[in-house]
Amino acid sequence: MDVALTLLHTVQQGVHSGSPISTLLFDIQGFFDHIRRDCAVHLFCILGFPSQLCDWLLSFLLDRTIVISFNDFTGEARTLSDGSPLSPILSAIYTFPLLCIAES
Repeated sequence: MDVALTLLHTVQQGVHSGSPISTLLFDIQGFFDHIRRDCAVHLFCILGFPSQLCDWLLSFLLDRTIVISFNDFTGEARTLSDGSPLSPILSAIYTFPLLCIAES
């Protein structure tokens, strides 16, 4: 709700000031089920992420399993068939170059 109100407020300010307005929205459900894995890993390397993280990302995108661990609890390994708790973070990083292009 807060995000929608913030967007509405920003659009109204732009309209009143005569500034051009554009909005780019992404649906991140299943986002990483439909990307080129090699491009994602390459982008993370170019952005300066450690090679161990890039290797982990490739493994994550290929194996698609996850284990939730919190405090003393560790769940069972599960195969991911739909999204991941990391999808919002990974999609933000993956789309970063597109946002840079849109900003310029």
